[in-house]
Amino acid sequence: MKILEIRLKNLNSLKGEWKVDLTHPAFTGDGLFAVTGPTGAGKTTLFDAVCLALYGRTPRLGKITKTTNEIMSRRTGECLAQVMFSARGKTWLCSWGQRRARGKDRGNLQMPFHELSCADTGEILASSVGETPHKVEEITGMDFERFTRAALLAQGRFDAFLKAGKDQRAKTLEMITGTELYSQISQRVFERCREERGKLEALEARRGALNPPSPEEEEAARQELERAQEKSETLSRGHERTRGTLTCLEALEDLQKELSALEADEVRLGEALEAFAPERVRLEEAQRAAALEAEYAPLVLLRQRQRRDTGELAAREKMLPQLQAALAEGTARLAAAERAVGQAKEAIDREAPLLQKVRALDLKRDASEKAAAAAEKLHGQEEKNLAGRQKERAQLEKAQIQAGKDLERARLEQGDLELQLQAAGEATRRADEELLQLLGGKLLREYRNEREALQREQVLHMKILSLEEERRQLRAGEPCPLCGAVQHPWAEGDAPELKGTEEAIQRLDTLIKQAERLETNAGKLREKEGEVRTSLARGEGEVKTAAAREEAARAALASCEKELQDRKQALDAGTEQLEKLREEAGRLNCERLELYGQRVPDEEETRLKRGLAAAEQEELRARKEAAARKQAADQAESAARALRERVEQQGEELKTRESGFLASLIQGGFEDEASFAASRLEAEALKALSGRASELEARRVELRSRRQERQEALERRRAQAKTEAAPFMTEGVPFSPGEVLKAVKACFAGEEERLREVQERVFHLKETLHRGEELREALGELVGQCEAQARETARWMNLNTLIGSADGQKYSVFAQRLTLDLVVRHANRQLRKMSSRYLLITQDEFDKAGAPSGDPLSLSVIDGEQAGEIRPTANLSGGESFIVSLALALGLSQLSGRRMRVDSLFLDEGFGALDSEALEMALEALGEVRREGRMIGIISHVQALKERIPTQIQVIPRLNGVSVLSGPGCSKEE
Repeated sequence: MKILEIRLKNLNSLKGEWKVDLTHPAFTGDGLFAVTGPTGAGKTTLFDAVCLALYGRTPRLGKITKTTNEIMSRRTGECLAQVMFSARGKTWLCSWGQRRARGKDRGNLQMPFHELSCADTGEILASSVGETPHKVEEITGMDFERFTRAALLAQGRFDAFLKAGKDQRAKTLEMITGTELYSQISQRVFERCREERGKLEALEARRGALNPPSPEEEEAARQELERAQEKSETLSRGHERTRGTLTCLEALEDLQKELSALEADEVRLGEALEAFAPERVRLEEAQRAAALEAEYAPLVLLRQRQRRDTGELAAREKMLPQLQAALAEGTARLAAAERAVGQAKEAIDREAPLLQKVRALDLKRDASEKAAAAAEKLHGQEEKNLAGRQKERAQLEKAQIQAGKDLERARLEQGDLELQLQAAGEATRRADEELLQLLGGKLLREYRNEREALQREQVLHMKILSLEEERRQLRAGEPCPLCGAVQHPWAEGDAPELKGTEEAIQRLDTLIKQAERLETNAGKLREKEGEVRTSLARGEGEVKTAAAREEAARAALASCEKELQDRKQALDAGTEQLEKLREEAGRLNCERLELYGQRVPDEEETRLKRGLAAAEQEELRARKEAAARKQAADQAESAARALRERVEQQGEELKTRESGFLASLIQGGFEDEASFAASRLEAEALKALSGRASELEARRVELRSRRQERQEALERRRAQAKTEAAPFMTEGVPFSPGEVLKAVKACFAGEEERLREVQERVFHLKETLHRGEELREALGELVGQCEAQARETARWMNLNTLIGSADGQKYSVFAQRLTLDLVVRHANRQLRKMSSRYLLITQDEFDKAGAPSGDPLSLSVIDGEQAGEIRPTANLSGGESFIVSLALALGLSQLSGRRMRVDSLFLDEGFGALDSEALEMALEALGEVRREGRMIGIISHVQALKERIPTQIQVIPRLNGVSVLSGPGCSKEE
């Protein structure tokens, strides 16, 4: 993973939108850069933006939510953090931002947005605050905790691991490498073991609670069940016979009741028929009248039409004189309107030639005035342009003089830089020759490896000497308790001595330090030579630029002189033309005033046309009104004539129909039309009377039929009941259905009670036998489950004995010890590059050296300058502690990012506790890491560090707590 670009907007003191391009040649060429600036200027904010863009949180503030945002700049309405990075062969763009309501600085915070996309294709992979960090972790192989130890070592985290206690160091190892899984496994094994024991105890308790019946008890219950079933069958057969007799007697009783009800219905029906007799007479008369309705209806309709037409004829004859008077009035109004239209047209024809002449004069006058105004405006503009070009000529003359001076100065500076480059190259060559002569053809790394081998040999020798007491206890011929050998050549204290080792180590230290100083000096000289070479190339470009600028200034001055001459000639011609246009405009204006005064032709023409339109409109209205009145008078006269003819025809037809209907009335039994009208009924009333008569007749027929049918059924049921009830009757006593029914009901109830008791006993015995079978099956299953659970419980108890514990420490500590060994191995590789004096060791190595056992996660150092003495890390000085902490931090970084190569490393830590030599060692170590292909960024305000690192991003504070960025690749976005 490599960070390519950082964008941020309104974060802490960095107000506005900023961009840092880490692909700039200054970063890719050197590989090491520093973020510098005063305390509180906002240096760490640059790295906070990286964490925000990737994970939506920072090491200092944690996660940013909708309710709190302490990183947004004051008095701003939105903030943004965006990072472009490369990983897995692709380029990715990750953005995080938050706004306030309506973008106002006092608005409520809105929900943050977080988005990850592929910069190569534009495809969006995640777009929510919950999903994006997980997608980043999937691509980079690092969550937030691993990222802040593999790629970004935040402020205050360098020596957190070195100075941590036992519990804190264990927790740190878990967070860095994910070994918290082993603690969870240990706790889960402990919990699972407890769960399995609980399951086994519960199964044992359930097995003890089961108590199935004995075989003897089951056999007795089975025999009793057979007897009860036989008795139940016997009782059921007798009970069914009694049920049949009871059903027959109840049916006989129901038939007697139904027959009595039918007799009562016949009596009520007779009373209803007697009450309906007058209505039946009324019904017959209405039916005779209904037969004449077909002939009477046209007569009534003809009478109504005759009355309506007679009334309408009288009304129309009354209205005819009014319509004729209105027609005469409309004709007179139409004639007056036609005369007004003719007068308006004559006025327009008289005024048209004069209007045409005035308009032509207006057009000429307006064109002349516009031309004069345009010429005057152009004349003023030409005067301004001429003055501007004169000022420009003066400036071009000054620019030509300045360009000549710049060209001369650039040529002088180029000569000085060529001399400096020659001197710098000679100094670099001499430094390289001196270093090669000192090393004698070998590499500096070979001397360092030789010194480390001597130090390890010295440490081992010290360990051998520390076992003096144990060697004295060895006896010839007896096996050594450590190696098993029976020969002990060093048992009498004649252990070999190391001669000259200390002096060789000191000589190598002196040589290595001299070589390192020479190498550093040569590096500085090369940097100086590169700077001079860069300046020389820049100077050559400046000479070319100055020459081109001087030539361009001379050409521009000549062009300006020619343009000034042309503009003066054009200005003189424009002045003469302007005077002619002004005279022509004055003459035309006087001629127009004499012809038409101040009147406006369009307004006069509009007034005349408006009068003509009003007259034509009035004529149109009068014409329409006259036509409408004539049409109304004609229609009224025609309608009256038609009505008069229809009334006469209807009178003849009415006389004929009335005489015919009177003959039909007499034939139908009516004396006259009045008696016929009295007998008529409405259709609904006639239908209701007819329906009532039909209903009474149908009911009479139905009752007679049902009474006969029920009587026959009663005789048949009585004979059947007498036969079936014989067992319940006393001999010689006449058959009485009511008495026999009481006896049968009493017998049926007794039989039903005895049958219910027997059936309940049968059900109870079946349940007893079934429950016994279920208990035996359940007991068999529980025995098998107990055996299987006992085996499972034993397996988990064995695993719990090995790694299980309630707090998870048993397995976690084992995993952390392995992790700590890897961390120390990586840290020692970095530590050897910074100092040959110290080596980190773990508790296992400490125990082998003969020290008492202690914290399994403790760390110590071997001090090579104190005869290999083992020292606790708490005994280190500030500078020593920083060197060891830096090595550990780099080791932790390498271990945390082991799933993916991390090509960008950012360090946010003060280097102020280091002296010049320690600082030199720290920078040397970082240089080694840089040479591995990583780009390293350091936040610091230490002056010595600024001088050693030429590539810098400067955070410069301004007024009101606002800072700006300056340096290669830094730009402010608009």
